Amino acid sequence: MNASAYVDPEVFQAERREVFAHNWQIVGDLAALAEPGDFVCANLAGFPVFAVRDGQGELQAFRNVCRHQQLPVLENGAGHCDGQIRCRYHGWTYDLSGKCVLAPPQVRPDDFETTLYALDRVCLAERGALAFVSFAPEPEPIDAAFAGIDFGAGGLAGSARGVVPVFANWKSIVDEITGGSHRMLPAGSTAFFGERSLVREEAGERWLFCAPSLCLRWVGEALTVFQVVPRTFLKSEIHWYVLGGPNAAVPDVEPLRQAAEARQANIKADQTVPALPDAVAAELLGNAQSAVRMRSE
Repeated sequence: MNASAYVDPEVFQAERREVFAHNWQIVGDLAALAEPGDFVCANLAGFPVFAVRDGQGELQAFRNVCRHQQLPVLENGAGHCDGQIRCRYHGWTYDLSGKCVLAPPQVRPDDFETTLYALDRVCLAERGALAFVSFAPEPEPIDAAFAGIDFGAGGLAGSARGVVPVFANWKSIVDEITGGSHRMLPAGSTAFFGERSLVREEAGERWLFCAPSLCLRWVGEALTVFQVVPRTFLKSEIHWYVLGGPNAAVPDVEPLRQAAEARQANIKADQTVPALPDAVAAELLGNAQSAVRMRSE
């Protein structure tokens, strides 16, 4: 892959449109969405979104964008609201189903009608202990996207979740996970867009990479899920969740952060990317081209 793919903002925007706008991404864990009014809010590859449990106990997901002036209605993170969501900027207020229930007269448009100014809904699905969203109008069914993976049906281990900022392109992190100096997958695993790497078991651990940005690690019954979240072309986050038994260990993500930032710095300085083996590069290119063809059909 050309080094410009790691430092070019136009490439990043294309990845947002062609990859992350179509895939399922984790917005949060169900432990943080247990009661009506509980919400989790995140920015996923530049798409602001939140999930909330409504008054009937159902999960809903919306773009985190007020219909008045396109400003966020909630802060990133987890929290609770008592039946309504109020934009802090100009007071537009929505119920937990996304319907606009109030617009102050001084900022109310002449054609105001509550049914016309509802929050934009986003596709949401539950899988194991996690809530996923997709920005595609008709995404692939999540059971097909993650067939055979339960994502911690036993629930979240306490409050074991975290976010680690990384000053690197998201692909630098994925490179380190799958084949870099701080390899998280066992040697010999390969990964590419639209596919999974081979599940391997070593020293009591099992690993799986789900393209484009999920890595799963099982230790006994405990599962740790790492999601690489692009923020800009030079900044990302690693969202991690520990699912399963109460004795599950909190992951040490710091070595991965350091390795990814060092890799990014080397790419920026040398304008080169460490070469992949020919067979892996050919497989990567072939699958990427197939994905583009499928998108255009």
